[in-house]
Amino acid sequence: MRCSRRSTTWLASASAVLLALCSSHALAGSREAAEPAVRLAMVRAIRARMGQAAAVRLDDVKVALAAPADWATLQCAVEPGARLGRPVRFTLTAEQERAGRRTRTRVGHALASISVAIDHVRTARAVPRGHVLTASDLNLIDGEVSHVSLAPLPVLADLAGARAVRDLRVNEILTTQIAKLPPLVRSGDTVRTHAIIGFVEVTGAAVAQQSGRRNDRIRVINPQSQRLMTGVVTGPGEVEVLHEK
Repeated sequence: MRCSRRSTTWLASASAVLLALCSSHALAGSREAAEPAVRLAMVRAIRARMGQAAAVRLDDVKVALAAPADWATLQCAVEPGARLGRPVRFTLTAEQERAGRRTRTRVGHALASISVAIDHVRTARAVPRGHVLTASDLNLIDGEVSHVSLAPLPVLADLAGARAVRDLRVNEILTTQIAKLPPLVRSGDTVRTHAIIGFVEVTGAAVAQQSGRRNDRIRVINPQSQRLMTGVVTGPGEVEVLHEK
């Protein structure tokens, strides 16, 4: 059969519509398969920011996918400036099969309202700017936090001796933005180090090359080998070694 220009154009248009519908159905099915993985990855991303003990609730979850992928490899990254008390946006990445190779690529984004419950510290009374906090100024609370950045909250032991950087209201959640914490490790201190090598925990001693608070990365040096190492401050005079140079 001979096709006219008009019939050829119609066939091309129909093919395009059919392809779009097929792609739409494939992506819809992909979205259904992806949503549980997205929710799990979102919870993991929040706990990586707030602490593994955090109880996380997700509400009003909206997922937008650009392409299907291996959802078992899905990861969520919290976008900069995220705070509790307003919708949080996540960038989604996952592995895709391309030309026989697996590559990680951006596959969409998600938006959700996040509720987090975790141990945290609040002011027991109003505190003026510049005041050095003592135990009587602080209350340890196990409950929901809101209107704070998605970042680790200081623990009670770290806040004694911290200085208020502004006037604080009663029952205000304490963060590292409003309470200047004293360092747990000071440059020149001899610190206790520990590292996990395979299934073995190795402990030792090193000299801090930088000062740092809990969760800060600092450099330490092995006094015997003079080997420079990077570690994370985990407590007063305590550093977990991450890698060696």
